[in-house]
Amino acid sequence: MPSIDQHLDQVAHNEAFLASIDRNANSDWALTVLFYTGLHEIDALLASKNIHPGGHPVRDQAVAGNVELLPIAKYYFRLKSRSQNARYNCVRFSAAEVNRAERDDWGTIKRELSRYLNGS
Repeated sequence: MPSIDQHLDQVAHNEAFLASIDRNANSDWALTVLFYTGLHEIDALLASKNIHPGGHPVRDQAVAGNVELLPIAKYYFRLKSRSQNARYNCVRFSAAEVNRAERDDWGTIKRELSRYLNGS
């Protein structure tokens, strides 16, 4: 079970990778990275409560039912949906859509959860 710091290290690793890829040519990967970056931010918060989901269904339930996570649920599930569309339905997004997902979805997740994780 990864620790809070391990999840946050993965967040930083994913952010660095996102900055290195061409969002026009690789929008599918960009959205997938954004989703997994948000996932690790959420898992860091859950780890602080000694909750280690280990899979999407348990995490989804935690996001939908945890008071700290309710404000970001819409953004997390939107990233998840876009990532699934990119991975399984071969949907391509514009760089503008990727940028918007980063700003609005990932940005909101990061801002909201930083209130709980800054002391970690």
